[in-house]
Amino acid sequence: AKMGIKAGAIGNESATPSRLTMGVDEHLNRIIADFDSRLELHMKTIKELSGEIQELEKEDSELHAFISEQAYIQDRTQIEIRDIEKKLAALKASGNMAAFQKLSANIDTMRKKAAEAEKQIDKGFERQDEIAAGIAQKKKRIRELESMTAEVGDTKNRLVEFSAKKTALPEIKVSKHIQAGTRIVSPNCSMILNQSSGRCCIREFARQDKAAGSMVMHEIRIGEYPP
Repeated sequence: AKMGIKAGAIGNESATPSRLTMGVDEHLNRIIADFDSRLELHMKTIKELSGEIQELEKEDSELHAFISEQAYIQDRTQIEIRDIEKKLAALKASGNMAAFQKLSANIDTMRKKAAEAEKQIDKGFERQDEIAAGIAQKKKRIRELESMTAEVGDTKNRLVEFSAKKTALPEIKVSKHIQAGTRIVSPNCSMILNQSSGRCCIREFARQDKAAGSMVMHEIRIGEYPP
């Protein structure tokens, strides 16, 4: 309880020892811890997606160079094929069949080369389409995560601001009895009662320890129940 605890009786001899937290909003702390975990996960996922996009963009750039190379091969091969076809017509007309057959074999090889280049170009374009779709999908997911991150961060900040408006009160007022073994946790320290107490007020106090270089020390004290 952030604003302290008021109780009649706390614990008994037959029960499991109680654990009381005073001056701390544990519920809010758990919510904030959950928000922090979600924010960390979002940022990690965004970083991973950004890395995947960079890899895809690198592959796309390499594909562009590969497609350009295959297109050049295809164009040059088509030009050479047309030149050979002109020579074939002349050789056939001259009756030089040996040279004609040799060039015919060459032109078949070149046509296969041009067809293979075209096949590689088509495959390259298909992969580029897949890459473009993958990048678009990942960018969309990044935008979604960024929006969720902003929303979670805003909610977290508003909760922290709301909580900060109330000063914590690390205090427990017991009007009847508190059992030995009870664990008490405050913002800066904790203790386990070594003996039972009747009406009392338990608080966290701060003091300067001169022996430790005026360091501020915190301790939990048990005092009289306030009038």
